[in-house]
Amino acid sequence: MSTARTGSDAPAAASLHGVLRRLLPAVAAAALVGAVACSKSETPPEGAGATTTAPTRTSKTVVTEVLPENKPIQVLDNRFYPEGAVVSSGRTVSFENDGRNDHNVLPFDDGAFAPVQTDAFHPGDKATVTFAKPGTYKFYCSVHGNRDAGMVGTIVVR
Repeated sequence: MSTARTGSDAPAAASLHGVLRRLLPAVAAAALVGAVACSKSETPPEGAGATTTAPTRTSKTVVTEVLPENKPIQVLDNRFYPEGAVVSSGRTVSFENDGRNDHNVLPFDDGAFAPVQTDAFHPGDKATVTFAKPGTYKFYCSVHGNRDAGMVGTIVVR
């Protein structure tokens, strides 16, 4: 059942209905254009800044540097610095917790090296790990990540 408008509100209602009927297609088109624009994936122009890949066990390329004898690997809040290092066989590497949180240093592969446990690695603490054999040793902090993402690092022993 419909009711007819009478009196002074009838022309206003008809006018409002006409405005809405004309605006609705324009609003819908604008929303569609906005949705398409927001979903478009663009590659930034060269030189516009670095793009990064999430640190994963298989996809992250770590730049390694030769680690001088007296330089430790800093364990910061949410990252190791440097993330990658090259050392000679038999080298003892120092890890320093320069963050504000407890950390640990765990090998990806169990038994690859003696882990540095959280209960022994508080802010300001230092720990050492000896890498006796050549190879690639990946490590992570389980407090701030896991083997696939978060605080991960690599030591290449030559």
